Amino acid sequence: MRARNAAVAHGLGISTKTVETHQQRIKAKLGLRSGGDLKRCATDWLLTSDRRGCQG
Repeated sequence: MRARNAAVAHGLGISTKTVETHQQRIKAKLGLRSGGDLKRCATDWLLTSDRRGCQG
């Protein structure tokens, strides 16, 4: 996951730590426990018309 975070950070012109901090905050806000949960939530959000969000 760290290499992926680094690639995202590079693409956005921000630090890897900033990407990780945002991921942690999103997981906390949505009640998600892991990076896998966050990935599934984001994928579901992108693939459905129901944009209400994920429930942890």
